[in-house]
Amino acid sequence: MKVLHLNATLTGGAARACLRLHTALLKEGVESFVWVQDGRGANLESNVLSPKTRLAKAWAFVRPYLDKAPILLYPKRKKGTFNLGWLPFSLPLSAIDALKPDIVHLHWLGRGVLPLRDLPKIPAPLVWSLHDMWAFTGGDHCYYDEREHTYKHSCILNSPFECDLATLGFSMKKRAYTKISHLSVVGVSSWISRLAKQSALLQDKPHLVIPNPIDTHQYKPLDKAFCRQLLGLPLSKKLVGFGAMDIGDPNKGYDLLLEALSKLELADIELVVFGAHTHMPNLPFKTRYLGVLKDNASLVALYNALDVVVVPSRQENLSNVILESLACGTPVVGFDIGGNGDLIKHQENGYLARPFDVLDLKKGIEWVLNTAHYPKLCDRARAHVLECFSEAVVAKQYRALYEKIKAC
Repeated sequence: MKVLHLNATLTGGAARACLRLHTALLKEGVESFVWVQDGRGANLESNVLSPKTRLAKAWAFVRPYLDKAPILLYPKRKKGTFNLGWLPFSLPLSAIDALKPDIVHLHWLGRGVLPLRDLPKIPAPLVWSLHDMWAFTGGDHCYYDEREHTYKHSCILNSPFECDLATLGFSMKKRAYTKISHLSVVGVSSWISRLAKQSALLQDKPHLVIPNPIDTHQYKPLDKAFCRQLLGLPLSKKLVGFGAMDIGDPNKGYDLLLEALSKLELADIELVVFGAHTHMPNLPFKTRYLGVLKDNASLVALYNALDVVVVPSRQENLSNVILESLACGTPVVGFDIGGNGDLIKHQENGYLARPFDVLDLKKGIEWVLNTAHYPKLCDRARAHVLECFSEAVVAKQYRALYEKIKAC
């Protein structure tokens, strides 16, 4: 069984999920390869492919800028990611022709990876893991009105026109999808799978839910005191963690977190911020900034050093931060939105607050830090990941899917 995964880059949440699945499949005995448009940091020994010639690398470099250039026509656009998928001369097709995989597994296809009209040209059956909503919208990667099952318009463009780029993107996807003989749609969370099933673009495709995997031999509980000493964190404080690459992104809920933290009625706590360098306004307790942690060992040490991780996002699919934290046995507090409920079991391995209710978010933080059953929370956090998200569990589900598709 030979599988080729397509993803735009080697960085970002979808890339981490894609590479983790690739590694899990290799361990399961699947001949797995990954093709990325931006190959910086690629390890050829792990079957990661990318453009090789100077011309191909130059074309790959400019594609992201050209693909998003049309949004400049919308000066009142909002912050967010919009991709049309219109650029010609698809780079992955040559890699597919050379490798001849049994399955082509699509992941995050932003940044102009390939034009939508080229999807039907791929000779192998397609599997598409939905890391966001782009596959069934007109171009938005995050769409905030979940009642709009056509997703034909855009939250980001803020367009005054009835027919715009999102309308064009929707039409291009509709034409392409009708020409694809086999496309299996995998929601990495039950939430995004439900939205995809309801969408006008993907409702007639086969759907199933398979989560992203995690290496539970790497992400595992370690001695808390040792990890705190390693990172220079205090031994006597209760540490609350928050991670986001861009705290200016309203989707990450930074404003909701600040409001909840300002209401905390706890002594001897400190906030630990990772992934961002921007300093928060004055809070009634000390805040430590660790910046971007690029290696897994540092992340594992961090999760083990914390007492609780808070993920206040307004929208999440299947959060890597939540998954990694739970695998290390650290409870998580977040809103009951998106795929959070697949990971966080309320008052069993964390706390699910009412959506966007900062008082309930604050209550959840306090409950986790004060509960007499805290050791059980940690044990259940780890146990849930081992049961549902470990590499072996997820890789077996995907292998079964691939074999079923190949047999048809």
